Amino acid sequence: MLWIAHTYVLDAFDVTPYLNVTSPAKRCGKSRLLEVLESLVRGAWLVIRPSEAVLFRKIGRDQPTLLLDEVDAIFKDRSTGTEGLRALLNAGNRRGVTVPRCVGDQQELVDFPVFCPKVLAGIGSAVPDTVRDRSVDVQLVRKKPGEKLPKLRQAILRQETAPIREALSTWASTAVIPLRAAEPSVPDELHDRAADAWEPLLAIADSAGGDWPTRARSAARALHCADLDKDNVAVLLLRAIRDEFDAARVEKMLTVELLHRLIDRDGEPWGAWWGPALAKEDTRGPGFKLASLLREYGITPKEMRTATSKGKGYERPDFEDAFARYATASDPAPATDDSGPSPDDATTRQSAPDADFRAEEDATASEDVASSNDAETLAAEGLSRRRVVNPGVGPTDGTDIAGSVS
Repeated sequence: MLWIAHTYVLDAFDVTPYLNVTSPAKRCGKSRLLEVLESLVRGAWLVIRPSEAVLFRKIGRDQPTLLLDEVDAIFKDRSTGTEGLRALLNAGNRRGVTVPRCVGDQQELVDFPVFCPKVLAGIGSAVPDTVRDRSVDVQLVRKKPGEKLPKLRQAILRQETAPIREALSTWASTAVIPLRAAEPSVPDELHDRAADAWEPLLAIADSAGGDWPTRARSAARALHCADLDKDNVAVLLLRAIRDEFDAARVEKMLTVELLHRLIDRDGEPWGAWWGPALAKEDTRGPGFKLASLLREYGITPKEMRTATSKGKGYERPDFEDAFARYATASDPAPATDDSGPSPDDATTRQSAPDADFRAEEDATASEDVASSNDAETLAAEGLSRRRVVNPGVGPTDGTDIAGSVS
């Protein structure tokens, strides 16, 4: 709800946090969530793959709340035709950023402002890190086959959200000036870009009072501090491999055995990354991803023979230097989000920080990822969550970390 509120008081801030809505496969509720947001935010503009010219002209004229669907197609398209669009999305979170273009018969130079609230929705982790760092991540998952949900009726939705829109408009008429002067405290754990993204939301939470400030900061920590960067993923992987070598009491291990051991580990991302492919006996993709993570540490697979089989694998001595530098037993493991479902739930491993590694995964493999939350239910309530529940909607139960993400 904080993000929705900030669209009404954008004039108070110089930065707008993007809402990065992702799912591992289609039919997880992204489009439905955008429809719900369309009925709640200020000046909604729901669009799919607009041209660069249309996008910067529309933003420059109306400063809408951009609800952009199928953004994965934009960032996966490396043609020159999408370069300007990607650049606009990379930089359009700050006030004052403009796109210079020549317009009209006289080719007059015009600077088009591109600052506005933006929701970027797509399959996988297609957005680059530069965009993701400026965003609040919301991951949606597909409902289970046995879950039955009521239909979302557009006419009823617009009718029921009308009082919310009116209340937010009334609040915004007097809130901009005090919010412009606000200096909210930001959790120390957030890096600079994440801190910039969360400042507007935390300022609104402080203005709301009650338990909003506490719950908003809990959400900020959960969504950013538990979302490991690429280096920390590799460190987490090294420690997991060290543990598996220790448990197996061997000096060498085939890649396929190591992968199966990794996906069986609770509370770590490997199950979500590689489990679906391994379930189909496809080890080539996961093996490549594993090798790409380890290559930075000078560790590469080699042909070998074990007591029962032969193939490519890893020898423990090749890891010893990396273990000593990055995976010492006395060091705490990188933080992971243990606030979600129990370790036996299929979504436990969906907190995988896989922006650089799952974007190229076969979409058909992602179709088999199990889920425990239904995005359409959340969307129908005006919510979305990535193991985070919306503040102000009932008490927390100690299982989910409360916070505002929509």
